[in-house]
Amino acid sequence: MRRMIASIGHVFFAPAALVLGLVVGTAACSSNSASNPDSGPNGCQTGSEGTTGSAGTTGSAGTTGSAGTTGSAGTGTTGTAGTTGSAGTTGSAGTTGSAGTTGSAGTTGSAGTTGSAGTTGSAGTTGSAGTTGSAGRGGTTGTAGTTGTAGTTGSAGTTGSAGTTGSGGAVAGPLMFTQGYVASTSNIYGIQGAIYTFTDGAGSTISPTCGTGQACYMATSGTKFCTSGVGTTVLYSATLGAYDYGTYWGAALGFDLNEAGGNPRQPYVASAHSVTGFSMDVTNNLPSSQIRFGFLTSDGSNYCVKQVAAGANTVHFSSTSTNCFGTGGTALTSTVADTIVGLQWQVPTSINGTTSFDFCIDHLTPLTQ
Repeated sequence: MRRMIASIGHVFFAPAALVLGLVVGTAACSSNSASNPDSGPNGCQTGSEGTTGSAGTTGSAGTTGSAGTTGSAGTGTTGTAGTTGSAGTTGSAGTTGSAGTTGSAGTTGSAGTTGSAGTTGSAGTTGSAGTTGSAGRGGTTGTAGTTGTAGTTGSAGTTGSAGTTGSGGAVAGPLMFTQGYVASTSNIYGIQGAIYTFTDGAGSTISPTCGTGQACYMATSGTKFCTSGVGTTVLYSATLGAYDYGTYWGAALGFDLNEAGGNPRQPYVASAHSVTGFSMDVTNNLPSSQIRFGFLTSDGSNYCVKQVAAGANTVHFSSTSTNCFGTGGTALTSTVADTIVGLQWQVPTSINGTTSFDFCIDHLTPLTQ
């Protein structure tokens, strides 16, 4: 394994110059294999609020029963009163309006239905007439019929509830990490992959440490991720007759662009999404250390810029080369950019002693122009 790292390391470090570059990590972070690349803050654009169901109509009142008629007076002396008309019946109660239905969830909620109207109360009956008194004696006076009671009012229908809001869809802007992983459904660039770290295995250290089967950046959610550690001292090689930067190249932070939940990473076809580079904000807590940034391609080549400084940085593919730390490198073309598998940040080592580093990357954003 070490021979493999050293071999790959020569992509950045030419024996004749004090140079080094980014290398392919021998152990990709697999902690994110448990993450679902298709989950996430995933989905369509935000649904609008559902409309409110209209209220049910009010039931109409029952009609009033008519009064009974008065019996006519008997003839002769004093006629007795007619009998009293019978009472009108009570109007029946209106029924209760039915409830509005609930708006459906997602996108726009459907309107609640209108409550049905209450029924009309029935009319009271008419009181019967008093009888007529016989001759010579007054007939009794008919009593008045009672008044029918009004029907009750139907209750209003209930209001339909609002529909729920649809979940957020893919967006432009900074990449959003969930437990150290970016899901393809969370961005419009089709990027999916995890953050990981790796070292030269020759004395350099980095935190967090990502190895096969180990959790890495599981606590990282949002747009910011950080690392710290110590790069080892570059030693002299009698065999090479020079300082061996290929062996003692240090430590690095990486991010894959097309790695579906722990599966082997694949080239990210940048042109399919009109991506021409990346911008980022850098916080360097140890300014004495230098942070080198580059693009790793599927053939193991690294195209880098010598340094990303503290603050805002914009790096286009065309501004990188295979020998960013020296002269005569090959520039990254748009064709080769379609074979990029990931991004890497590395702190160069020194022959003068160890190199401590502590930095953060925030608002990592694909460039489209």
